[in-house]
Amino acid sequence: MPLVKCPDCNTSVSDKAAECPKCKRPEPFAVPIAPIKKKSGCLKYALIIVFSLFIVSLVAISVGDRQREAEEKRVSQMTVDQRSAYYKEQQEKAVALEERRKAYEAELEEKRKEREAEEARKKAAEKAKRDEITCRNEGMAFVMSQSFVKRRLKAPASADFPSGIDRDVKTKYLGDCTHDVWAYVDSQNSFGAKIRTSYYVKLKYDTGTGNWQLLDSKFYE
Repeated sequence: MPLVKCPDCNTSVSDKAAECPKCKRPEPFAVPIAPIKKKSGCLKYALIIVFSLFIVSLVAISVGDRQREAEEKRVSQMTVDQRSAYYKEQQEKAVALEERRKAYEAELEEKRKEREAEEARKKAAEKAKRDEITCRNEGMAFVMSQSFVKRRLKAPASADFPSGIDRDVKTKYLGDCTHDVWAYVDSQNSFGAKIRTSYYVKLKYDTGTGNWQLLDSKFYE
């Protein structure tokens, strides 16, 4: 028979004892077992919803069938003139409904085009703003001038350009994304000697391609 400890006096007692022989605690080992709650799964609710929708659909179909049968019975009891007028009325309703549908679709299409046009205007305005910032960036113009200068050097890899704050570096924005740049470069000539070459470069930023174009250049050794 297994023994357990009394929670009050810590005496070893049979787990089936009615009370502790030392401290007389009644049924000290009868620990109630909490009932296990069953979790309600989502499947149950999903099935209820599906079943409810199925019932609603059946009811709607049944009501529609009864209304259609009642309408067919009413039409069958009409005179020839009444039936002709009835069919004409139904045709006019169908035409009017089709016209409303087309008008609604046209309205949606017009709104879609307006949204697209507005988005295009916003993108164009943002691009114009970015282009304007790039166009006026004299520091970028100086950096880009170096790539054009390197093409004229005997040893492009040896090129050493000054910083943009050097007193001999001058840039001027002319408008229309065009810049004048005056600066110098130290590079090796064909004999391996490093010489200084002053230069002037006129370049323009093409907002369409996002590239810089060389308009003019002069070199002074």
